[in-house]
Amino acid sequence: MFANANVWVKTKPCFYSVIMVIMVMVCCHFYLHLHYSSVKAGDDVNRNVHYRDSALIKCDRSRKKVPSSLMTIPEFYEKHRKCTHMLKDTVAFFHVGKAGGGTVKNELRKNHIVVSMSHPYPEKSRIEDLQKSMTTLIINVRDPVDRFVSALRWRLIVLCSPDDNRQRRKKGAASNPYDYCKTSKSYREEEQMLRETYRSDPNVLAEALCDGSPSHKQAIEDYSLIGHSTTLSQWLEFLIKPTMLDKISDDGIQNFIAIPLEKRGDGEAYFKRHIQQLSLHLLQTRYDKETAQNLVKQTPQDGKSKGKKEWEHSSVKFHNSTNTTTPSTLSPLGECCLARHLQKDYRLIQTMLGDDGGERMVDVVQPLMDAHPAIRNACSWGSKE
Repeated sequence: MFANANVWVKTKPCFYSVIMVIMVMVCCHFYLHLHYSSVKAGDDVNRNVHYRDSALIKCDRSRKKVPSSLMTIPEFYEKHRKCTHMLKDTVAFFHVGKAGGGTVKNELRKNHIVVSMSHPYPEKSRIEDLQKSMTTLIINVRDPVDRFVSALRWRLIVLCSPDDNRQRRKKGAASNPYDYCKTSKSYREEEQMLRETYRSDPNVLAEALCDGSPSHKQAIEDYSLIGHSTTLSQWLEFLIKPTMLDKISDDGIQNFIAIPLEKRGDGEAYFKRHIQQLSLHLLQTRYDKETAQNLVKQTPQDGKSKGKKEWEHSSVKFHNSTNTTTPSTLSPLGECCLARHLQKDYRLIQTMLGDDGGERMVDVVQPLMDAHPAIRNACSWGSKE
């Protein structure tokens, strides 16, 4: 990033603000804890009971009227296809767009773990649950600049263009962009804005966000109209805005889990290990370590034995099959201006790092001092083994 740091005199602070996100790996790329926070005494027995003295596990049913039952692990997976580990009352997953959330969702589904989800933006009812009684929040995190570039490119793929030959519909394009494209009044306006105003180029919009740009105010407004443009700080506003912090009760959010998409400096991605360990992590809120490990170990592997391919997100399949994957075309100036526009997200990530952020990074990117204390423990579920 920033191959020519001398292009703009103000680039250096931006350089460190963007590079700072790499520090997320310092704590988040460690292997995950196999032990989670202790459940609160007195909680509903159906939500938090531990089956430490039994070889049987609990089969929850998605339909509320169907009672739960106990069975062995093989029975759970083989004889009762509708069995789940129902954690919807205690765990929420904020699926941030273009940051690996679909992969996280699929991993939880594969392990029959059911949590409350919000996508493509944080739902008001889910925030209220986290303020009142829901104790755990999971969120996927990606470098804010990279995520926006990815989001803009994806919108250009799924939105119908004037000469588009695909079937036009409001839904379905995200899962099958080969045959369908999104269309509606707002979608047409968004596509036209990206194509005509910004020439389908992320860098044109990024440079328009520069403070000295004549179209600065309009660019800020246009940015907010792009699908998946909801910033990380907007997703977590209820944990950083003072007037909303006051609404969080003692029974509300206590555990915060961040899953970073970024790779380590050596190029090795730990994202897949993170999401695999996440399932184990959540199961240990309900079962002992050995039982949780056996549950994960015996999980059916998406029909691989039947010759099926491993699950892959639609955007990845589309890019791989059409060879449309291209590196970021942001100029140093555009990258810097975009990073400044997203500075609150970088400060939020710095807050997640807590004491592992490093003094040098804190000097460059100040953490959010008044954020909810749970944010500072976003990476504490990792180990250094």
